[in-house]
Amino acid sequence: MNQSLSQFSRLLRQAMATAALFSGSVDPAPVPARGKTPDDQIMLQTNFPLGPCNHEEFDTRVILHAANASSQGHKRILVIANDTDVIVLGISFFSMISAEKLWVTFGMGKSFRYISVHEVCRTMSPEKAQALPAFHALTGSDNTSFFSGTGKKSAYGKWRACPELTNALCNLMERPVTLCSRDISVIERYVISLYSTSCTLTDVNLARQKIFAQTSRTFEYLPPSKAALIEHIKRTTYQAGYIWGQSLIAEQVLPSPSLWGWVASEFGWLPFWTTLPRAAKALEVLVKCGCTTNCKGRCSCYKKGLVCTARCKCGGSCYGRGSATTSAAMP
Repeated sequence: MNQSLSQFSRLLRQAMATAALFSGSVDPAPVPARGKTPDDQIMLQTNFPLGPCNHEEFDTRVILHAANASSQGHKRILVIANDTDVIVLGISFFSMISAEKLWVTFGMGKSFRYISVHEVCRTMSPEKAQALPAFHALTGSDNTSFFSGTGKKSAYGKWRACPELTNALCNLMERPVTLCSRDISVIERYVISLYSTSCTLTDVNLARQKIFAQTSRTFEYLPPSKAALIEHIKRTTYQAGYIWGQSLIAEQVLPSPSLWGWVASEFGWLPFWTTLPRAAKALEVLVKCGCTTNCKGRCSCYKKGLVCTARCKCGGSCYGRGSATTSAAMP
């Protein structure tokens, strides 16, 4: 995950019209040696008290501080944060912050540098800048999952080849009450392109079946089912639209995560992956035995604790029906 995020940061740096190295216009000292800067140590060119703020993430709170500094007349701002999310949000909200120049520190040691957010924004359309947080969440961030075998650089390149994705991602940033079927279809086609450059299907379930039949890929390297993809888009919307999208609002109004692809547990909120049964459970119906008499011992159904079905040679009418524990649970 960290490797993919670092790759995305390098990709953003490559989009700059000029060098990203610090030009000396703002005094950068002091710079932390490593890790995130705590909220009470945010190094901006000014420190002004803000109203009540319920942000739980450093990423959004620091953008709010930058906007507050700009509103006080400080138009050249430096943010100390070794975090890809902050760079993404800085690009997305730069026009609203109304600063002349905005730098974000990134990297450590020999790789340390100053990312010129204002230079990146010059190379990107306003629509694409607005959609960038949704793209980041969709393709994998700290709180959303990645698509197996797909890095940020490849995903960003496929975005360029799918311009209609920009509008769909912008719609997610608008905090919709429900997902739009049109946006789901666009994202569905985009996700298929991440897994196959030759597949012309627009239905992810059919594409998943075709890729599985024509390649030797394991399940984790297949596109997600549509049910799983919809839950992922919900989590993307919650992270990008509701949390990141309210970066400039001190008191965020957030819906219950349970409405957007999460489920409560004793360990906190966990991803609700899909409404479909677990694949291993669903594939149990494919198990059959070749027994002609009492199904016990070496019977494949018996060993897996399953009840014989009509697909079995015994026709499902054998005397021994599955293991003892399974039989006891069956009517």
